[in-house]
Amino acid sequence: MVEHNGQFSVQAGQPTTASSGGLNVLKVSTSDQAGKGGKDVYSGFVIDLLEEVARRAGFEVELFPNADGQVGASRGSGWTGVIGDVKDGRADIGAGAITVTSLREDAVDFSKPFMSNSINLLVQKPEWSSIGLGYLTRPFSTDYWIMVLVCLLLVGIVFFLIGKFSPYEWGNVAADRDPRGAKNSFTFRNSYLFALSTISWQGFREAPKSLSGRIMAAFWFLFVLFTLIAYTGNLTAYLLARPEQIPDMPFRTYEELLESSDIDVGSVNFGTTQEMLRKSHSETLRSLWSKMNSARSFVEDYEDGVQRAEGSNGGFVMFMESASAEYYARKHCDLMVFGENLFPTSMAFALPKTSVWK
Repeated sequence: MVEHNGQFSVQAGQPTTASSGGLNVLKVSTSDQAGKGGKDVYSGFVIDLLEEVARRAGFEVELFPNADGQVGASRGSGWTGVIGDVKDGRADIGAGAITVTSLREDAVDFSKPFMSNSINLLVQKPEWSSIGLGYLTRPFSTDYWIMVLVCLLLVGIVFFLIGKFSPYEWGNVAADRDPRGAKNSFTFRNSYLFALSTISWQGFREAPKSLSGRIMAAFWFLFVLFTLIAYTGNLTAYLLARPEQIPDMPFRTYEELLESSDIDVGSVNFGTTQEMLRKSHSETLRSLWSKMNSARSFVEDYEDGVQRAEGSNGGFVMFMESASAEYYARKHCDLMVFGENLFPTSMAFALPKTSVWK
C-alpha cells in the first residue's frame, strides 16, 4: 500500500475521462483474487465524491495518475498537469485539490465548488519552553504590578497613620475597654499585615474601629476585589491559550517571518499559491514572494516541501492550500498549520470547455 499524492487523470468507461489532481488519495495494489485483475485501486475523499457523481450521472470512471504530478501551470501556449490533461482532451474530468482561478478558467471549465480552501503555512512544531512559575505574573503588565505594590505601600502607611492619630482607633482605646488586646492591631508592621492579608483573601483579627479607618478599608477592599477579578479572568484566558502562546515560535506574524533571515519560505513552483502571493495587494505577502524568488526556495511538489520542513529544524516553512496543509499536519505529528487564512478560494472538478457534464 503506497500513498499517491500527485495528480490523477481519470478515464470514464462511457464518454468520460477524469483527471484527479490534488487531494491525497491512497493507492492500493489489488490482486487477481480480489477481482480487480491486478489493477491499482484509489480511495479517498475525491475518489468517493467522483464515484458518487459517476453513479448518479450514469458513467464509469477509470483513474490514471498525471505524469507531471501537478495540478497544472500555464507554459507558453499550453498547460501542464491535470489542467493540461483536461484541456488537451486526454481526460474528461480533473478531480482533486484543483483551485478555481481566473487563469485556469480561461483554459477549462469548472463544476460547482465542492470544498472551500485558502492558503496557510505548514511549519515544524516548535519546542515547548519551560516557563516555571513565571506564568503567574503574566496576567498583568509590569506597570500594573508596580501600581499594585505602590498602592499596597501607601495603604499600609495610611492605616498606620489612622491607627496612630485617630482618637477612635484601637491604639487610643483605654485598656479596660479593650478586653481582646487589640491595641497593637495597627502598628506599622500590623498595618501592612492587614493590607497583605486582605489582598490575598485572608482574614485579619481586627478591622479598623474608627470611621476614617473603615472608609479606607472599604476602598481598599473594592480595589482588591476588582484586581482579583481581573487577575483571575486574565490568568484563565492565558492558560486556555497556552498551546498557541507558550511554544517557542520563531515568528508570530507574516511581517516577522519576512524579517527573519534564518527561515526560508517555499511554495510549489508554478502553482496557484505562488501566483497569488506574487499578485497580492499586501506588500508583506508580495515581499515574501520576492524572498522566495530570490532564494529560489520553491519545491516541485508538496511531498518535497514536507520533507524539507521536517528536516529543516524550523528553518523552512511552506505556503500551501489549507486542505493539503491540514492533511499533512495530521499525518506528520511534528508539523502544524500556522497563520491566518489567506486568499479564500474553492475547489471544483475541472472540465473541458465542450464537456457535456457541466
